[in-house]
Amino acid sequence: MQSRHNLPGWLGVNIGLKKKKAIPVSALQTMYRHWGFFKAMVDNIQMIIAKADLNIARNYAGLVQPESLGQTIFSSLHGLFEQTKKSIISVSKQKSLLENNQMLLRSITLRNPYVDPMSYMQVELLRRLRKEKLTESERRELEEVMFLCINGIAAGLRNTG
Repeated sequence: MQSRHNLPGWLGVNIGLKKKKAIPVSALQTMYRHWGFFKAMVDNIQMIIAKADLNIARNYAGLVQPESLGQTIFSSLHGLFEQTKKSIISVSKQKSLLENNQMLLRSITLRNPYVDPMSYMQVELLRRLRKEKLTESERRELEEVMFLCINGIAAGLRNTG
């Protein structure tokens, strides 16, 4: 969650939905409407995707060395993310994520302006902690701010982070 990829919540979902001998989308849509477990699972994935922020995730990918490796991995994940997002929207018969849960969409939308700056700050703190020669005191101060960011992001996203 901290990197805003939210990988464990969506990575692999699209592969399952698009498998060679997969269930037709119409059948998945029927399952979504009539099977509570499947609906809850799809809605949870939808929430996780809605909380992801790939602009922030791209900044975390920029910390990977060599940078080209980070960008290659990020590009691959970005493509999978978009495919999964489209599949979830299709299965739930919506035009956009969380169309069927406006209260949650509004909650996420209202929290992001507070969470996003902490995420960008965390990327910069990681960069400084990794690259700069710091005194023991400076390192402790940056680590303290890092822990505050971790807790703030977790609280803002309302997940363990």
